[in-house]
Amino acid sequence: MRPIIEVTAKLLIYFLFFTGIYIIVQPHLHDLIRAYRHRARIKRLQEAGAGRTDRPAAERSALYRHMDMLLQSTWKYYTDRTPANFVILTVSLFLSGFSVYTRYTGRVALSLVFAVLTALIPYICLWLYLQIIRSQTSYQLVPAVSQLLGSYRVCSGNIYFAVLETIRNLEDNYLKKAFIALANKIQNRKNDRDIEDAVELFVFRIQTSWAKQLGVLLLNALIDGRNIEQSLSNIVADMKDGQNIIEEERSHSQETIYLGFLPLFLFPGSMLFMQAMGGQFNVLRYQFTTNTGLTSFLVTLFLCFAAFVTALVLRKPRNDI
Repeated sequence: MRPIIEVTAKLLIYFLFFTGIYIIVQPHLHDLIRAYRHRARIKRLQEAGAGRTDRPAAERSALYRHMDMLLQSTWKYYTDRTPANFVILTVSLFLSGFSVYTRYTGRVALSLVFAVLTALIPYICLWLYLQIIRSQTSYQLVPAVSQLLGSYRVCSGNIYFAVLETIRNLEDNYLKKAFIALANKIQNRKNDRDIEDAVELFVFRIQTSWAKQLGVLLLNALIDGRNIEQSLSNIVADMKDGQNIIEEERSHSQETIYLGFLPLFLFPGSMLFMQAMGGQFNVLRYQFTTNTGLTSFLVTLFLCFAAFVTALVLRKPRNDI
């Protein structure tokens, strides 16, 4: 256990070191970011004046947009600085992991792989949290859309007021926050692009085929002013049928999914068993004090974690087609 504690301690020390450097240079870094955004805004206005309406490269980037929506969907204290801080956190973990793993394994390529995996831990945790929420929310979407349909009829086809009325009757906190964020951005919109961004984020929070269809209907109602009552009614009926099918399939696959949790318990158990049966041969000492043993431990630990994450995500499948 001592090598594990030592590796963890050094990872923490290196991480604090790189984070401290970031805190020192943070004011200057944010000044540079603000200057870049100012120049990008001026360039965008100049391009708009010249008849070009393309968005800045950072806004067009699918990777940046994905990370930004992930943070908006999962981070409670999201601000405009959150994406930049998240990138700094990821870089700090990568540098810390690469430094420590190189010291203990002596293999640069392998250390690079494990450093990348270490740096992705915050992203994986947020992504896993989002998947669990999506699974729960996908079942709550059925009554929510039914409520939206009723509110849409009561509000005489006004989708904005229908969304507001739906919010008052929702019980699921996460889905309620998604509808509130959608309503706020619709209310404060400056152009159609703002509405598209708001609907895109709403769909991203749920990420089912039903949510995508609902997003298309919301765009049709908000931008084109179409009547979507019949389409909403069709989605509600299809979602209820799909939910019954998912429940039947789930009952037949639960035993297989639970097997994914076993490696996380069998791995440490097998090591303790071999240590007890090894006699004079110290299994744990070989496992954690040699480059080969530590490398095999990290690989096995990663595979066990991957199996655990897969089983956790599939434990309750989303209500989707």
